Amino acid sequence: MHVETVTGKRFNGRNIIPTSKGFVVVREKTAFVYEVGKRPVTFIAPEGWHIAAFQNGDVATTGFILLERDGESETRNPFSNLMKSTAELGNALGISTKSDYMLVSMKNPAQRKMINVTLGEKEVALLSQCRQQNRYVRICDSMETKKSLYQPNGLKNFNHYYWNIQWFKGKRNIFSITKEGNNRVVRVSDLEHNRSAEIASRVTGFPEYVAKQDKNGVVKVHVEGGLLPSVDIEDAEAALGENI
Repeated sequence: MHVETVTGKRFNGRNIIPTSKGFVVVREKTAFVYEVGKRPVTFIAPEGWHIAAFQNGDVATTGFILLERDGESETRNPFSNLMKSTAELGNALGISTKSDYMLVSMKNPAQRKMINVTLGEKEVALLSQCRQQNRYVRICDSMETKKSLYQPNGLKNFNHYYWNIQWFKGKRNIFSITKEGNNRVVRVSDLEHNRSAEIASRVTGFPEYVAKQDKNGVVKVHVEGGLLPSVDIEDAEAALGENI
């Protein structure tokens, strides 16, 4: 993609991410952050990481950007792929963590937050060569997986990191809202001071959460419970202070 501003600044990259004050042009491990009226800022991801293709947070105002771990499959090493599958299974069963995403400050890369969401959660199953066995059951001979924000039926792929990682600039803190641990925990984290608190936790997990910031800077969170009661947080930033 090619971007040229009215003042003649030019940027080239594989992806463009709009922000509240401009845009970010991404080239795998490098991000060019442009804010209207200011000099562009360049950020380079650390070894083993690259800029996530989707950014569901205010990059410009918070100064934090989401990184994704380089995929083990790119190594074409069968042992690496086996270790990846084992780690994914351990995360799903809740006996281990596998943090494939990280929020990092572009001004101070030492400020970073590891997020327990895995690469495999981006994928959805696509079934084909199906036939109806009876009124309720279809048998399919073929299945492939594909990285997607949405399921084949048009609903959100609620496991995708885009729906599970958000970050905001509040009244006092820069903080994230994340659904982690194979959907079992919803957490609010202070990104500048390495503090976090659980605002919802359930062994059976939660289908989704919705976080919205009002004109006063207050972030409200609704955690959908599915067949069980939902959880509502009126002020996520306040909940962070109360639970530390």
